[in-house]
Amino acid sequence: MTASHSGEAAAEVLAEFLERQRLAFTVVEDPKNPNAPITVIENFSKKTLTFSYGQVVSVQEARSPQTQTRYVRVKLDDERAFALAGVGIVFAPSFASTGPLPECPPTASFRDFEKLYRHVSHVVDEHHEGHELEALQVFNVLLAFLDGARAIGLDVGEEERRLESILEKLEAAGVSV
Repeated sequence: MTASHSGEAAAEVLAEFLERQRLAFTVVEDPKNPNAPITVIENFSKKTLTFSYGQVVSVQEARSPQTQTRYVRVKLDDERAFALAGVGIVFAPSFASTGPLPECPPTASFRDFEKLYRHVSHVVDEHHEGHELEALQVFNVLLAFLDGARAIGLDVGEEERRLESILEKLEAAGVSV
């Protein structure tokens, strides 16, 4: 199933999707002013995206090929593009800081970030010799995730601070970053 919507229909599809995804998202809006910005809160990470329904250029409904769960791709008039799914806010990594990373997946979420962060933390905290290159690769993927999240307007300050400690441990282990 893939259906594309624009204009008011896109905003309606998005509102309906968010209403059905209350486990994944909380929406804060002003019921007295339908043109006021809404804030979409991802319940897992508590990350927030703020925009108005009037900014929605298009919404594309789709299903995950792996799980067949429904998600929506959203494009805003300020060029931000992201997806909303049961796993939360999904975005494209950005390679502005890292350069190309062939091992990086094409999309990411904060659940993905947490899983990879736990992995790289374990590798650097347990001083797994011979895994320094792997740790550096995962670090770069995490950095690309955060750059992608920042590009759509998400605050990644806390995650950047967490990555700083990984970077310090990698440098202490002699890994050239």
